[in-house]
Amino acid sequence: MKFLILSVLSVLLAISPVCNTTCAQTDTTIQKDSSSIVHENNAETQPDDEFNLFLLTFGIAFLSAIIVASFFGALAAITVIGFSFLLIITGITSASILMGIYKRSFASGFKTFMIILGILAGTFLGAGCLLLITKFFHLQLSAGNALWIGAAGGCIGGILIGLIIFKTIQLIVTYFKNKLKQTIV
Repeated sequence: MKFLILSVLSVLLAISPVCNTTCAQTDTTIQKDSSSIVHENNAETQPDDEFNLFLLTFGIAFLSAIIVASFFGALAAITVIGFSFLLIITGITSASILMGIYKRSFASGFKTFMIILGILAGTFLGAGCLLLITKFFHLQLSAGNALWIGAAGGCIGGILIGLIIFKTIQLIVTYFKNKLKQTIV
């Protein structure tokens, strides 16, 4: 295969000087003919220095349409993202309230709320961070694998963070509750 490619390239290189001389002769005749046409036309035409109002108006209208479309596109994207965020927060809150009602404990509902929030935040943060680490350190992970592994690790970390935050808040509330009892008595 290499021999075939090299032989074709050598034949092309051998033919190229012949082609260059023929092309050069043809180019000079074209240049002579076209130069006479150019000189004849320059005498008849005058430069176009006038201000073209139609093109300016068309350009401004086109630019305005782009700006308006960008504004409405951004507004639609913000609306969709806000509505999705509202649905997610509503789902988390309702699941936590239902768990609190089922267990008949406010602490259980709040614990569920903290764990679900931890899972959600940990999943997105873990996936994003591992994807950035993979790109920054040139790890041999595909983007899909990095997202899945990061999401799984972030989910586990989110559960742990949710439990730690719940226990911390529970200890703080117990501390202030005991301080309040000591003050009253």
